Amino acid sequence: MFAFVMDKGSTMATALQQSVSCLPVLKVSDKKSPSVKKLSVLLARQLHKRAKRHAVQTDQTLTDLITSLLTEHLDKAEAIKKSPSE
Repeated sequence: MFAFVMDKGSTMATALQQSVSCLPVLKVSDKKSPSVKKLSVLLARQLHKRAKRHAVQTDQTLTDLITSLLTEHLDKAEAIKKSPSE
């Protein structure tokens, strides 16, 4: 689990930004991973804040969180599509 300490007078956003900045970053330009594509998504400010907070609390990056949620959603959709019609 990842933890961070807020300085007195520090805002939650500042503390999250400082904490997240030390996490590893996926290098999209890395020639060894040509199967990686960059995706830009516009999110409501509050949704972004909630996602970032959840990612920090679960010791993962936003990329990891979004990838796992998207994969889970698409897997469920494919399973429904493949299931026999009732």
